[in-house]
Amino acid sequence: MAAALLAGVASCSPCHEAAGQSYRQTAHFLTSGRAGESTIRGSFAEGRNVLETAKPGVSFRMERKGDAFYQTAFDHGKTHSERFDLVLGSGRRGQSYLYWKGSLLYQLPVSYAALTGGWVNSPGYPDGEVHFDRVIPPQCLECHATEGPKPGQFEAGIACRKCHGPSQAGRGRREAFRTIRA
Repeated sequence: MAAALLAGVASCSPCHEAAGQSYRQTAHFLTSGRAGESTIRGSFAEGRNVLETAKPGVSFRMERKGDAFYQTAFDHGKTHSERFDLVLGSGRRGQSYLYWKGSLLYQLPVSYAALTGGWVNSPGYPDGEVHFDRVIPPQCLECHATEGPKPGQFEAGIACRKCHGPSQAGRGRREAFRTIRA
């Protein structure tokens, strides 16, 4: 996630180095990014990677396969698995996770809660039910990310320019940019 944000902070850092260093630790900087080992707060360790539900026969397991992370639902012998693609939330209170299916984003049914330090049902998901079909409209990224150079493109996190506008050095030229779509 940090690499995806460097362009937004790097253009400000030559004049505001201390502010840039401090900003890299804030919830705004960490509010969204690509899912990975350093960005997903929940545990994938055996015994801590399962969310049991109140409904017998229905559970979720968080799994790592190489460099990718997955949520797998077990529902009375049936399984459904989707990859963690994006992280929303700095992790201070919690995180929710999204995955791409074609050009659409969907919310994964299991989130992380900092208060309990573990996996919980994503907000609005009924306990014991398996749903991987909640579409996340692009408007959600307007608050959780920074709009990129083209409509529909976003840069992870809240970059400096989202609130303060482009840097003086960046005006009149295109800035380096990485989208949060892998």
